[in-house]
Amino acid sequence: APAAGSRGALAAAGECTGRCRGDGDWTLEKSVPFENEAEEAAATEAWEVFKSKYTKAAETGIFIDTPVEERDIKYRWMRLKSTMKMSSEKALELIKVDAIPLVVDSDYVQGTFDAMVRGSSLEEAVEVVMNNPGVVTAGEDIESNMGMAKVAAGFMTMTRPLNNVIQGLLR
Repeated sequence: APAAGSRGALAAAGECTGRCRGDGDWTLEKSVPFENEAEEAAATEAWEVFKSKYTKAAETGIFIDTPVEERDIKYRWMRLKSTMKMSSEKALELIKVDAIPLVVDSDYVQGTFDAMVRGSSLEEAVEVVMNNPGVVTAGEDIESNMGMAKVAAGFMTMTRPLNNVIQGLLR
């Protein structure tokens, strides 16, 4: 009997479900499958990264009005990885720079990123987001402003070491 129970638990672990903004009330739930155990482990690592950067939000399960429980963060990380067509390693690297994409609705992030790709290319859009992850909060209007987004991302990359020192002093 225990073997059957563990098999059931494994099957349930084959996907993650998180909340999406939907009509604004965060009650819409969507799921994405894990490709394998390594991806599931990487999603758990993404949760650990989030907890280290947003300690209070991780404890309370809410950031402003956004649900940020473990399942929500894993789901958003999986969606981010899929939207940007990147490996688990690259997606972890991204949120280590700035985890803000994990506190934004996945559909909104996808709409913003798709607009970035339309305004430049997949490679350029990925580069801009890697240098300035917060750009995914810009919205679809960014499509016509990718030149400025690249400049801003370059500036963020240059000032990040100083930013990290200042943040370290304030903790």
